[in-house]
Amino acid sequence: MRAMPRAIIRLPELSFLKKLLVKTNGNERAVRYLNKEKYNAVIANGELEITDIRAIEKPEEISKLLAEKGLPAKQVYLFTEDLEHYFLRVVGGGGNE
Repeated sequence: MRAMPRAIIRLPELSFLKKLLVKTNGNERAVRYLNKEKYNAVIANGELEITDIRAIEKPEEISKLLAEKGLPAKQVYLFTEDLEHYFLRVVGGGGNE
C-alpha cells in the first residue's frame, strides 16, 4: 500500500495576547505607581492589567514592588488568550453585531 502524500500547512507564528492580572486593595494607587515605574498598566474589570513584557516574564517583581509600597497583591494571574480568542482578535470577529 502506498503512503498518501501529506499536505503541509504553514501558519504564521501565532502571537497570543499575554497579560498579568493583579488584584490589590488599592488598585488606583497601584496603577499610578506602576505607570510611574514605566509599566504599562490599566484597571479593567476591577483588576490591574499589565501588558509590559518585564511584568509578564517576572511577575514576582510586580508583587515585590507593590508590597514595598504597601499594596500587597491579593491575586496574581498570568493570562494567555486561547486559540478561539486569538482567532477572533485576528479576523476581527468580536461578535458585536
